[in-house]
Amino acid sequence: DFMSGRTAFSSIMGILLQGVNAVISDRASQVHGPLLEKAVLLSLEIILLVFDKDLFLADFWRPLCQ
Repeated sequence: DFMSGRTAFSSIMGILLQGVNAVISDRASQVHGPLLEKAVLLSLEIILLVFDKDLFLADFWRPLCQ
């Protein structure tokens, strides 16, 4: 449950972006580089969708739980 997890989201994204940039720059010149880059970007998009959906549900359910 990521209710009120906006700070955690910001921290996780900051860590992930540094790692993603390093992986992309290291692998871009290799044969599988473009595929790896797409995989990493899709993974980040999935994480963003999950957090976005969770924040929406948290904002919706919070008044009902209080």
